Amino acid sequence: MEVQPDLARQLTSAIAAHGQWKVQLAEAIENGATDMDASAVRRDDACAFGQWLHQQTDKRVTSDGHWETTMGVHAQVHSAAASLITMAKNGKKAEAAAAFGLGQSFSKLASQLTREMLAWRDGK
Repeated sequence: MEVQPDLARQLTSAIAAHGQWKVQLAEAIENGATDMDASAVRRDDACAFGQWLHQQTDKRVTSDGHWETTMGVHAQVHSAAASLITMAKNGKKAEAAAAFGLGQSFSKLASQLTREMLAWRDGK
């Protein structure tokens, strides 16, 4: 299936933005302090990509199975990140760092989201 150029650009941008967001999340966990609010982070429609996902009306986008899967995994990533922020802000830096680590739920979800966006972007 051929992917529309605008869709491919949006997905490429989202992959990069979520990578940068993970760096900010890691810094927040390491510092144990952040301006990030867990309730705001939990909202999967607050980031630019989430807004784009939720506001889609183009049936060529929403009828693609990748859209629905991406919506679900994206929401799970935000929920997991909010939990990490809460831990870090409540003085549980070590627990948050461990939960953020490779092989843990957040890491698996973030990787799954990236894989899904790449597959969608690449028309697979």
